[in-house]
Amino acid sequence: MASTLTPATLVWDEEGQPFCPEFGDYYFSKHGGLDESRYVFLEGNALLERWANQERFVIGEWGFGTGLNLLAVWELFSTCEAPPKELLFVSFEGSPLCKEDMAQAHALWPSLAPYAAWLQEAYPPLVQGAHELRFGSLHVRLIFDHARRALPLFPTNVDAWFLDGFAPSKNAEMWEESLFKHLATCSNQGATFATFTAASKVRKGLEAVGFKVRKISGFGKKREMSVGEWGC
Repeated sequence: MASTLTPATLVWDEEGQPFCPEFGDYYFSKHGGLDESRYVFLEGNALLERWANQERFVIGEWGFGTGLNLLAVWELFSTCEAPPKELLFVSFEGSPLCKEDMAQAHALWPSLAPYAAWLQEAYPPLVQGAHELRFGSLHVRLIFDHARRALPLFPTNVDAWFLDGFAPSKNAEMWEESLFKHLATCSNQGATFATFTAASKVRKGLEAVGFKVRKISGFGKKREMSVGEWGC
């Protein structure tokens, strides 16, 4: 029988930003979470350019959190001129938010309100395992489990990775060698990744499994971040 999970405990600061006491970090940049998501993950993976004339495109995400990255992808998918005919977004979360906390976080981005409302309506109960959500041509597979158990449930044809766990210094288990190996196993030839971190542990771990890694300018006050491709 699947286990019911305890929702993540959040602390809301004076500006209404969600903070995770377990890992001692914010869920997204205080200097513009949506802009950060667009810059780091959408632009970092060149989604708009790569989607043109695609039948199917698969995104894999480490760390669903508030669902912000999904909402940003959904908005781009719904408004771009040449989206793929089918988009699969697969993500895992070991400490999922309750629906009420998620809705409070979503209220920070009024421009995403239509997508946020649909996600909140379809958001599954906090039961361990994979949950399938469908929104027209967008298919979301949300896995409530920790990384070691969740990644073997990912498809083996991921085109772009959003590596969005808490920082390696705060959540080391999210950035282990065994997980990088799963990343490579699940990647299509030419798959890309983007992550907010430029930590040497992450860069070396990705290079060891076949990714070509480079550093680029980070978002806001963050000096650098990492992007790259697999098997090129």
